[in-house]
Amino acid sequence: MTYTNKPLIIGIAGGTGAGKTTFAKSIYRAFGGQEWGSPAAAADSASECHITHLSHDDYYKDLTHLTMEERAFDVNFDHPSSLDTDLLISHLKHLIQGQSV
Repeated sequence: MTYTNKPLIIGIAGGTGAGKTTFAKSIYRAFGGQEWGSPAAAADSASECHITHLSHDDYYKDLTHLTMEERAFDVNFDHPSSLDTDLLISHLKHLIQGQSV
């Protein structure tokens, strides 16, 4: 079997409360992760596994130019336009190329 160092990207999608984070954590633990949010070392010491977890929820657009009242009443946080998906895609491309984000 041939192994490469090419990153594997797993996308997990679903509605609120569908269990996305629970499922992601189970994948993380399956690859030797001990503490959520930290790189995981594989159980097999002959190989090393690094896991990076990105959440689309971490890519809400910067709204610091709006008052708290404007954010509360003028922004629909459930609409896809409230997320900076282009930045998420850019970060994924950088990670695939072995670059830090």
